[in-house]
Amino acid sequence: MSYMSPILQQAGADRWLDVDFDREAEAQGRLCGCLPMPDRMRASFEAKLPVYEAAFPVYPRAQWPDLIAERDANQGAGWIYRRIRRGHDQDGEGTCVYNMLSLGMQIAWCQAFGDHVWIPFSPVSGYRWNAPGPRTGSNVWDSIVWSENHGLLPEDTPENKALVAAGYFGHTHPAVGYGSKFQSGWEETAKLFRASPQEQGGWYRVTTVEGWFSALFDGRGCGGGRDSHAIWHVGATIDGSSVRSIYCNSWGKWGATLQGSDRPITSFGFDSEAKVRTMVSRGAFCLVSMRRPTFLDRWIKDLAA
Repeated sequence: MSYMSPILQQAGADRWLDVDFDREAEAQGRLCGCLPMPDRMRASFEAKLPVYEAAFPVYPRAQWPDLIAERDANQGAGWIYRRIRRGHDQDGEGTCVYNMLSLGMQIAWCQAFGDHVWIPFSPVSGYRWNAPGPRTGSNVWDSIVWSENHGLLPEDTPENKALVAAGYFGHTHPAVGYGSKFQSGWEETAKLFRASPQEQGGWYRVTTVEGWFSALFDGRGCGGGRDSHAIWHVGATIDGSSVRSIYCNSWGKWGATLQGSDRPITSFGFDSEAKVRTMVSRGAFCLVSMRRPTFLDRWIKDLAA
């Protein structure tokens, strides 16, 4: 008997397969905001980012069903969507690229340093400097460069504000609100939360469907844009021979419900190999590591005390 991932057996799962985001956005009153990379940016993207498939294992397709079944075990604990604590919501702004970036950075942060030092990041703290208006949108390459050179600010959650009060870092910022003011010195805080530089294995470009799913099998996230929208992918499913990539959307309570790190989250959709191939052809990427900030050792030591 062929294997079907348990999450595809829930009622209505097919509703969230290969969603046409342009039509969905219009029907739901949502907003997309992923702009195509200009040719000069695409050339820079391809020249500067190392290729994922050249650096990490690529698993033969014959192994995919077993790899998916193994990671589906124990309620999907083998997939990185189980590291997500809550969904994202663009709230009417064109910030999907930076919501995708902030989720990818948050997951990579937890993978590098531990879920006990979970920090959500503010999407608009990067979008604000890379888009001319709240609804204009932005492109993926700008977000990668920004994450390496400038970083994102922690979101202004009560937990992050407590870390500011304790002196671990200096600033937080709202998750949404293009016009929100930036506090003096915010740049120094953002530098603490950056992707690793290329020579230390931060970003990679994914050039094949096989590389994309192999990254997911190894617990890494992949990002890309399609239908004017950007989404971060956090797992895989299978129905017989049909493999699908799981993404976490940034439209609030929307999509299929999966178990996150400590609660169910309603934010997920599924893309077929054809949709993944579209993202790969337009520029897809994987974030492998984050820089280790100077305050982290003190925070971990304090938590253990």
